Amino acid sequence: MSSPDAEFHDFVLAFADPLTRLAYLLVAERDSESADPARDFAVAEESAFRSLARVRAHWRDARAAGAAESLAIEELLNSLPRLAKRSIEPWITIPTPQPSASQRDEEADAARIHEALWEAWRELQPRERVLLLFADPGVASARLAGAELPHSFGSARHRDSDRTQAARIFENAARGGVRDCGVVAVLDDAQFWAAADDALRERAHELPAPIDPFARVEAMTRRGRRKSGLAGVAVLALVVSGVVAGEQFSHTRHEKAAASGVSPLSRPASLAAPHVAGAASVPAHGVVDWPVRGSAKNDPRLLVNLRAAFVGAHPDAFAPIQVLAALDTPQFRVAYVTAASTDGVVQSWFYGPRGSDDLTEGASSYGGSLLHTSVIAAAVADPAGHDELVVIAPPETTDVQLGDFDFSKPPGPGFVPIVHTDGIAVTDVSRDYVPALLLQVHVRDFTAWQGPVPIVQLGGAAVAVPSAPVLVFHGPHRAPSASPSPVTPMITVERGHPDIPLLRDALTVQRSWEQTGALPPGEPVVLWGGTDPSGSSVVVLRVKTLHLADLLVVVYSDAPSEDVDYRLAPDAPDFPLAFVYHNAAGSRVGVLTPLGVTNAAILRGGGAQTDVGVDATGFASIPAPSAAELQDPALRIALYDQGGRVVATLKMPSPV
Repeated sequence: MSSPDAEFHDFVLAFADPLTRLAYLLVAERDSESADPARDFAVAEESAFRSLARVRAHWRDARAAGAAESLAIEELLNSLPRLAKRSIEPWITIPTPQPSASQRDEEADAARIHEALWEAWRELQPRERVLLLFADPGVASARLAGAELPHSFGSARHRDSDRTQAARIFENAARGGVRDCGVVAVLDDAQFWAAADDALRERAHELPAPIDPFARVEAMTRRGRRKSGLAGVAVLALVVSGVVAGEQFSHTRHEKAAASGVSPLSRPASLAAPHVAGAASVPAHGVVDWPVRGSAKNDPRLLVNLRAAFVGAHPDAFAPIQVLAALDTPQFRVAYVTAASTDGVVQSWFYGPRGSDDLTEGASSYGGSLLHTSVIAAAVADPAGHDELVVIAPPETTDVQLGDFDFSKPPGPGFVPIVHTDGIAVTDVSRDYVPALLLQVHVRDFTAWQGPVPIVQLGGAAVAVPSAPVLVFHGPHRAPSASPSPVTPMITVERGHPDIPLLRDALTVQRSWEQTGALPPGEPVVLWGGTDPSGSSVVVLRVKTLHLADLLVVVYSDAPSEDVDYRLAPDAPDFPLAFVYHNAAGSRVGVLTPLGVTNAAILRGGGAQTDVGVDATGFASIPAPSAAELQDPALRIALYDQGGRVVATLKMPSPV
């Protein structure tokens, strides 16, 4: 059973978006001369998030009553400024003119009508807008359909009177009482209110989804910025009695939405994407018009968590955030998430145990746009050494084929079909040398992909590195502080499970190099951590810089006061790599291999010594030759595939 805190997290992620759209329609600036949509949206987000933060104080009771959504709405409405006194303006009767030829062109008139209605809507005070909007709050978001005004908003008699006045002000403004909007005057009452719904729905749906709502709501909660008007026991009692029960309107929202009918005005088939400076325009459906697919596509908690994790990792991305695939492979669960951002299209792989609803981002990049006929394919490898080819192709894909074209082998069968469902294909490639694989994907008569298979190394979840009392790190570059700190550094692990005391030693080496000025500040990443066949613990840490030489630090348990350091070119791949370390039996050569390598050996005298196996994490440990041979720049490491063929040779990096 999930905890209340976890349920509040899910509630915020699900309800922040509809509540923000509702807030926007209520707080948009009245003065059109100085109105700024960006400012209006920021105010709406602030209002919605503060309302959600107030719900946090009564979360357990609201959750038990099934009234969390109703309580959040009530908090939002109670935060609006009170009505300023206005005299009731006389009803303005405007003769209905005959429509002109241009006015009969509904598609052309719709935009002008909606603009006029929006301008008139902004003449209303926020609480006047509430009274009209809650005739059908589903225009702000379909999730709100069926929501009712809370009793705390006033008695039914006063609400009816105020609603009548608000309707008069709105209609007078729209039909010409405030602005010359004659295009609205030709509408009868039914058309007028249907067009008003459409105009508000368009404005609400133009907004981008809120970014990282839960973190911001939690920050507001922690800062204690709670205003008066928190819903207490009395309000909850009313909620429980069914006056504003969240369960009630969640059950009826679809019925009301279906019964609302279609406006007689022509509406655009799609809504414009939010404008973001420097970003290309994105269709309303998102980066690409694909549905979510895969064996885990119907797991709602997984999809919510994926979007939340994506937003947290990529605050520059904007809605819509798409989960293009979510599936269980034979070894792990994997998902692919994408969205547009100010720097291009974010492309992100998430992974975790089979069946898990809480996946970790393992790799991400920025790229260009995706087309309907695009193909996403990669051999993805988790830190435990499981390798799966994942293909995400158009839903109407005809066939997916894979061929092994390693010309050091006897000729094979060429391309072999692999099973695909709805454009999704998965196959194990743990025993294949992936650089020799070629993929071919056909969409009917079109060849959507024909080429090598990219490799994506999924990084492990970051590990905490508790600092010793005299070794405390802060900030992204982990500069030492003079006193202990509660901040615990988090280090990304690409493969294996590092020994934490050894990892701390490696970070100390990094700090020492940075203090000398010989190494610029960089980001430490554990390429591998674990135990070799003889029982020695080893940690391989790469300090990644932007454009200068990287540092490779190797520490080992048999001599914790020693380390071996290398310089790597900044564009050198993480795999394959070779390095020296020491244990009780003597010196050894460690090798980190790419996918598909099963054995490794040191080449000497034109031949190779006995090869050793590569474990599931891609690590091999080879007994080293003499010290003189280790320093020979001609020393090479041979890498073999499962057929015993040499697929690559590797030289040792330069020590420092």
